[in-house]
Amino acid sequence: MKSILVSISVILGSFFSLSAQSVQHGEVMQYRGKEAKTPLSGVSVSAIGAPSVTSDAEGQFVLNFRTLHAGDAIQFRRIELSGYEVMNTEALDVARVANSGSTDNKLVIILCSTEELTRLRDGYRSAAAERYQQQYDAAQRQLEQLQKEGKIKQAEYDKQLDEL
Repeated sequence: MKSILVSISVILGSFFSLSAQSVQHGEVMQYRGKEAKTPLSGVSVSAIGAPSVTSDAEGQFVLNFRTLHAGDAIQFRRIELSGYEVMNTEALDVARVANSGSTDNKLVIILCSTEELTRLRDGYRSAAAERYQQQYDAAQRQLEQLQKEGKIKQAEYDKQLDEL
């Protein structure tokens, strides 16, 4: 009798622990510039509260959370594939576990090759630096015009130029 009660307790405990799990479906996509994103396989995805998984040939993965429930924040430990970096970190920082049975709340992770991401970052920095230089030059021309018209003296010109 005692062994039957222990067996029932173990079965019920297993049942309740399985029913408490939350499942989050996701996919890993590779950023390809103007071309359509493509699935990326072999990406290791690790989040707190779930065993680590690897994306399959279609970039698909499933996180099985033992303690998280629908609506809880997902905290990633790592998302990793050699030669790639995560592009959509801001979206992943606010990711939440989907409602059970929901297929439209798939988590999308976008990776970009490190080389391409470096090129993109350099391009953005270059464009920003160019824009700031244009703004500086325009303000300097405006100050020079004010000085030429006698509206400001050399000391004021120097002061405002230093503030730029």
